[in-house]
Amino acid sequence: KLKEIILAIKLERELAKEKILELYLNEIYLGRGAFGIVAASEKYFGKTLSELDIEEMAMLAALPKAPSNYDPQDNYESIKERRDWVLERMADNGVITKVVSKVMQDSPINYQNKDEHMKVDVLSKKIKDKLKSQSYFDEDVSFDNGLTYFLTTNQLATNYVNKKINSFEGRHEHNITNIDIKIISLISGRTLVDIQNGPLDSNALNINLNEKSILKPIYFAGVVNSGIALNKKILAKENTGIRDTVNLTTVRNLYNSKAVFHDGNLQAKAKKYLLKYVKDIINDSATSISWNEIIELNLDQIISLFIPILSDGKPLETTYLDKIDDMYGNQIYLHKNADQTKKLESEIAFKIKSLLCDMDKVEMSENMKYLASKNCSFSDLKNDKFFYLKFSGNVAYFAIISGDNIQVADHLITLMNETASGSLKMLNPAELKDFLIPDNIQIYKINKSTGNRYDYADDFSWEFF
Repeated sequence: KLKEIILAIKLERELAKEKILELYLNEIYLGRGAFGIVAASEKYFGKTLSELDIEEMAMLAALPKAPSNYDPQDNYESIKERRDWVLERMADNGVITKVVSKVMQDSPINYQNKDEHMKVDVLSKKIKDKLKSQSYFDEDVSFDNGLTYFLTTNQLATNYVNKKINSFEGRHEHNITNIDIKIISLISGRTLVDIQNGPLDSNALNINLNEKSILKPIYFAGVVNSGIALNKKILAKENTGIRDTVNLTTVRNLYNSKAVFHDGNLQAKAKKYLLKYVKDIINDSATSISWNEIIELNLDQIISLFIPILSDGKPLETTYLDKIDDMYGNQIYLHKNADQTKKLESEIAFKIKSLLCDMDKVEMSENMKYLASKNCSFSDLKNDKFFYLKFSGNVAYFAIISGDNIQVADHLITLMNETASGSLKMLNPAELKDFLIPDNIQIYKINKSTGNRYDYADDFSWEFF
């Protein structure tokens, strides 16, 4: 004890308390073979430290007392009680508010199961090739070398999607030739499901930029980003002099109506925004893109376009490989997302996401911080290609279907709705959170039909400003 006292005095003379705590947290044992909070974050939640929610941080802070006795898989009630105690102390110390502390105590602990990993031999050759390209090994490396590969793919959800697609009765009726489906984590970029039953890029879409089509959400991001006052009357119904007040409700109605913009400056800004956005993500910086140009987009490129909208503005590097352990259980590789500049402000990304949701069916949390995300989807039919997107707060389901007779897409929408909903339920609950509403967003009830101020007798929907 005397030696420890002397050492402690020397440490405090040389290092700040925060640095001492950092060194301690990077060395302490936290269960599951994890030394330090960086390893523990990955072991318990499959996330890097920067991706943790506050309640997840609180659980890690609760572990040092007895990590072997507090594993949530073995002793859930004890660690939840301990985590909630930490959240209470955080509120007492002013780190978070008491209201936030109470909300977080009501949330479950969504942890990863122990030893949750996939065997490489169940993967298709296409995914194996992608896996090799993402690891630091040579192309001719054998996977049978004593290493354990922790992959991102969810085999249960993959098998379910495959079964639904293969049993689709209308496949021959619609002359469907190829179906590409991916489920992507919007937190880490992890590829949870990857199904491609045709040649590479066989399902690429030819998109005319001036028709917007699947690029409509990005076009309207340009509208919202243009700095317009949301009460300015800039919309008019075709062949009438009626002008509507613009807000997210009237912008949302543009998806399915013949309303048009009568503000040339606004149109120019939205076009410029769309062209720059597409160029930044899918094109070489030296290449120009014109408004009348037709571009070819495969599913990976479409995912790259949508992810910043769905992930609060952040682009993500999609991955198939979480980590690699050697035969002794030591971690020798861990995937980490590189820090990237946001493509969208969080508030704009949230507003565009809300445009893709059925606002008549969404639910708001009691504290007005979370928006339920069970009714958020977007689809588009272009010639012989059908595009479908369904997403929650933390995960997105993308699909492209090609065929010679898919002009009537009702069966395909039903198929995609069922397949997406069923497969998403099989994922880790941590992937299925609702939308966190940014702090700068103001929430009001408005008249569902007109978008005007809400009156108690009106049917209402939520509006975000």
